[in-house]
Amino acid sequence: MRKSYLIVVAILAVMFILAAASVSGVSAQEPVTVTVPVELYNGGSTLGSPHAVEVNGVGTFSTGDQFMVPSGTTVSYRLRRGGVVNDWQSATFPDALDEGKWRLQFATVTVALHNDGTSLTDDIYAVEISGVGTFHNSETFHVPPDVELSYRLRRGGVVNDWLHATFSAGDTNPWSLEFATVTPYLHNGDTTLAGSVYSVEISGVGTFNNGETFHVPPGVELSYRLRRGGIVGPWQHMTFSAGDLLSWPLEFATVVFTFDQALPGDLANLMSTEVNGATTVPNNGSIHLPPGVAVSFRARRGGWTTGWFSQVFVAGDGTVIWRLGPTYVPPA
Repeated sequence: MRKSYLIVVAILAVMFILAAASVSGVSAQEPVTVTVPVELYNGGSTLGSPHAVEVNGVGTFSTGDQFMVPSGTTVSYRLRRGGVVNDWQSATFPDALDEGKWRLQFATVTVALHNDGTSLTDDIYAVEISGVGTFHNSETFHVPPDVELSYRLRRGGVVNDWLHATFSAGDTNPWSLEFATVTPYLHNGDTTLAGSVYSVEISGVGTFNNGETFHVPPGVELSYRLRRGGIVGPWQHMTFSAGDLLSWPLEFATVVFTFDQALPGDLANLMSTEVNGATTVPNNGSIHLPPGVAVSFRARRGGWTTGWFSQVFVAGDGTVIWRLGPTYVPPA
């Protein structure tokens, strides 16, 4: 009897050990893992560095990289180009795989710098995008979609205020950015001052004669002054909007120098006026000068001269009459 009892106990012990081993084997099975190959792209083109996807708690990956996660895992991720990132999003694997790859599309933008359809192709014209780079006409860049980017237009060292743009995944071609296009009209009254001696100097941009066109970022307050050779007017300020300003009218002071006919004999017609830094003007002759600047001048007959006089002239037609001294009659 005792022997039969021991046999039953032994059989039960063996069955218990086998059951425990079976349970232990089930719990020790490794969870199923998913390999995630990364492909960053736009259209049919893959994107390499500096484009990346940052996976929270896992790492940062570029095209061609891969990582492994347990099946059914949901991760938080965001697209990155350098310091430019979009908002956190989520993906669950393997559901997020497309033909075995995790394909993530960037925004691709092609720059079109222009005025009214005319492309500005010179390297002096550019758009500067904070955190991304500086791009010229027809150049393309890729950024994470749905990020508010700060940008400004640039002509050399002249830039306008920061503006903002957001791009969706896919192509933006073109991204149309219009400059201000300005043509100076240097004149007095209805008379165009076409000589190269007359110009407008724009700080940071250049010096332009009548009819010469330039392009600048819109909304920038520019400093400018009128110039006749070495005689320059005071700095003034002007802001231009995007588009064409076909005629930017800039009026000079036109001064007629005349000697009082009461002078004895034909002396008046023998006299002239020497304008410092410009030229010598015969009796009843005229000269065009930048307004608003003190100009020095003196009467001359041959080698004889008066002392220097100084006068600030006003835009428009004026007259200097020589008697005992000069009298300026400004425009009416």
